[in-house]
Amino acid sequence: RGVLRLLPHMLDTGDTVADVGAGSAVLAIAAAKLGARKVYAIEMDADAIGNAEANARANGVSDCVHILHGDASSLLPIGAPVQLVLGNIISSVLAELLDAIGTSLSGGGRAILSGLLMTERDADDGEPPLRERHPRRVVEAVAVRAAMRDRLRHQADGVVHARRHRPGDSKRPCNATHG
Repeated sequence: RGVLRLLPHMLDTGDTVADVGAGSAVLAIAAAKLGARKVYAIEMDADAIGNAEANARANGVSDCVHILHGDASSLLPIGAPVQLVLGNIISSVLAELLDAIGTSLSGGGRAILSGLLMTERDADDGEPPLRERHPRRVVEAVAVRAAMRDRLRHQADGVVHARRHRPGDSKRPCNATHG
């Protein structure tokens, strides 16, 4: 829910978006409905692909939501540059994708990342709970790898976003029905 809540505030009309770990493509569909020009919904689980494609068709956005089956670290650079990366998957997977996310973002690119498991959040390893320390570390890693400046925002529910500070690419919105 956190990524979905931030999406309208982070998406600019005409953005190219990548949704890593897209599952049923809910975030990709939302991005298209909110004005993205092109959305790459990348999913590793073959069983989810048919459902994601059906959902994109049912929501009238299959013209701009491209469902891709495979490893996001390999597929994300193919769609680059993107202005916005969405990720609502477990943090260990997000951490593995940080390099690909960072190199795939355009100037002015943003990332909205979420997905701490309760077991990760509440682990008793002698350090503060991960809900307090891990999300910022993920965003800082994205920021470093994407050569972002220090404009980072940490949400209390574990959802974070980061924005690059360079002019974005020219954009045209998807032909989807927005609203």
